[in-house]
Amino acid sequence: MPPTKKTASNQTTTRSSKSASGGDVATLADGNNSASGTEQVDGEAKAQVPEELITRVLHDMFEKENTRISKDANRAVGKYLDVFIREALMRASAERGARFLEVEDLERLAPQLLLDF
Repeated sequence: MPPTKKTASNQTTTRSSKSASGGDVATLADGNNSASGTEQVDGEAKAQVPEELITRVLHDMFEKENTRISKDANRAVGKYLDVFIREALMRASAERGARFLEVEDLERLAPQLLLDF
């Protein structure tokens, strides 16, 4: 596996590896798995939640089927989710003191995280 690369601005980079089943797994340099899209930030890949997924989740939660959301609002929700997910991963990693997390690590901090956001 290639070495991890950190920049001066503490941006994480992604790397690919093969899973046990032979499929590619994208892993953030800080050890967090990501199955989302990526965008380039300062010449490096940054994982993000795909806009199509955000739209799908929001539309599933709307009470009226004809409710619409603008692309700008969708992007704003995406940025909010990105911050929320990264904060959850950073808190869980700091609390556990490890690079690899279990579901229980995230479940344990969920109540306080929701109150903070």
